[in-house]
Amino acid sequence: MMAPDDKMHGPGAAIDPSSAMLAHELNQPLTAVMLYLQAAVTASERQSRCDMVDVLDLVKKALIEAERALAIAERMQSSKDSGC
Repeated sequence: MMAPDDKMHGPGAAIDPSSAMLAHELNQPLTAVMLYLQAAVTASERQSRCDMVDVLDLVKKALIEAERALAIAERMQSSKDSGC
């Protein structure tokens, strides 16, 4: 028999619907942040002046996506706190 918190760990663990929704909502902006930053690293390794403009653009896009992820987390926390 499993202890009560044993079912909360591991790949087969049950996830409550709000946690699943949060994970789904955060996946896209966090993936975008990762991809933008990987592209920025690649461009910065080339070290040309034009590439530095590209790096700045990519970092700005990553910042927008990070802000989007934060807003999602804040909405989820707010709805949890208000009981909705």
